[in-house]
Amino acid sequence: MRITFLGTSHGNHTYERYNSSTLLSVGDSDYLIDCGEPVAGTLVRSGIGFERLRALFVTHMHADHVGGLSELVNMSRKTAAQGRFECYLPEEGVAATQAYLSAIYLHPDANPKPAPLLPVRPGLVYEDHNLRVTSAISAHLAGSFDGVRLGPEPNGKQAFSYIIEAEGKRLAFSGDICGSMKGHAMDHLAGEQLDLLVMEMTHFKPHDILPVIGQRQYRQLALYHIHDPWHGEGEQELRDLCDKYLPFPYMIAHDGDMLEL
Repeated sequence: MRITFLGTSHGNHTYERYNSSTLLSVGDSDYLIDCGEPVAGTLVRSGIGFERLRALFVTHMHADHVGGLSELVNMSRKTAAQGRFECYLPEEGVAATQAYLSAIYLHPDANPKPAPLLPVRPGLVYEDHNLRVTSAISAHLAGSFDGVRLGPEPNGKQAFSYIIEAEGKRLAFSGDICGSMKGHAMDHLAGEQLDLLVMEMTHFKPHDILPVIGQRQYRQLALYHIHDPWHGEGEQELRDLCDKYLPFPYMIAHDGDMLEL
């Protein structure tokens, strides 16, 4: 499988990074983790078509993770043969997102039909002939794992990490996590044996989380959602911390980087 980092910034676009969006290519299909702006334009400029796109998995309803959804849906309808990838959102955001898409004439009965919006709950989310996707509650919005309110009502502070099994490999995308929990922010993935962890690097200090990650049963780490201090010249400081705490390979992802797993 191949992982393409389309956008690797934190909540703001920067001079070298767009908002969070990652493409996972497995077999004959593509899958997206988050769709921060400008995901559709990035795919077009990268020469990546929409016809292989099967599903999108949104970690949480912040604009930098879901802001590119409408144009992604629009471009997929215009250019893909099917134009109906499945879009998985935290359940609290489904109704409002559907209302917004309808308001811009991407309503469910449009022709051709746009992507269906489906709710994410903890556990099995998606499965096809290429991969299996499960979700685990993240404390990013709630500040604790038990502070999340599940269900369709808005503002339930729902955020998720995704665990993906494909081609005999097991990987996880952290999504955003909770900096105030420091070393415990990744407890929901503590028992996972992973070939790769794709982890954000914005909402905590590296010395709080990297020593914990270094003790886990992970084979490789890729850092994305990179905070300003680690851009440009500051990246070397982050590399030094990774070298200090991690006993396995790592990468600090930039927009356009690819990783084969």
